Amino acid sequence: MSSVATAQPTGRKPRGAKGNWWVGWLFIVPTLIFFVGWQLYPIYRVAYLSFTDYNFLDPAGTPVHFVGLPELP
Repeated sequence: MSSVATAQPTGRKPRGAKGNWWVGWLFIVPTLIFFVGWQLYPIYRVAYLSFTDYNFLDPAGTPVHFVGLPELP
């Protein structure tokens, strides 16, 4: 019969838990910036344009007027 060696608890923290919480944020922040730029901004833009009388064919500089809910079907 073979014996299996088990690790004894030493009371120390694991190697990765020394307080380097900011390292995780270095990986998360670029992902959050990408998410905001590619997901939330277009949603905001569509919501904004749906409440205005914006015309894409008008030349630049034409003022945009807020019309509210009557513009929606």
